Amino acid sequence: MRLIAAFAALLLLASAPALARDLDGVNIPDSLTVAGEKAPLLLNGAGYRKKLFIKVYIGALYLPQPANQAKAVLDASSARVMRMHFLRDIGQEQFATAWNDGIAPNRTPTEMQALRTRLDQLNSLVGSVRHNDVLRIDMRPRGDTEVWLNDKLRGSISGVDFQNALLTAWVGAKPADANLKQAVLGSKE
Repeated sequence: MRLIAAFAALLLLASAPALARDLDGVNIPDSLTVAGEKAPLLLNGAGYRKKLFIKVYIGALYLPQPANQAKAVLDASSARVMRMHFLRDIGQEQFATAWNDGIAPNRTPTEMQALRTRLDQLNSLVGSVRHNDVLRIDMRPRGDTEVWLNDKLRGSISGVDFQNALLTAWVGAKPADANLKQAVLGSKE
């Protein structure tokens, strides 16, 4: 009987999605504490953002409870955090282009026009990033998006539509990196 219970437990562990804890020597926290939230957010999944074959950053998505479907992440009325640990330097212009390339395929031209001022604000808040910088985008339930660079608050941008537009770059129907989408949704990369 104990052998059957041990085997069942082993099967459960084997079928549970494995969360990344360390990628390229970068520790990915299992949870993040967000000011004003009752409980820490949990690591949903993490993986590499690659451009061609070059690793650009490690992206990690944090949610109050696990979700393996993009719709659940986009429809969330709770806090969500996307954390990016950069593996190389990215200039401000490259950064701005990357946001547009990630968001535009998931939005109409009219929606992109409505987002333009806030995307420009995001680009100016972040500027350029350097190797080992950590960019954290905290999406609050009331629609405020806080931009943190290396644990320093750079500013806040309003709008649930803006939050969901950002998230589509990672988990939308046409993500910038399909492998990263699967990774942050809890699949192995």
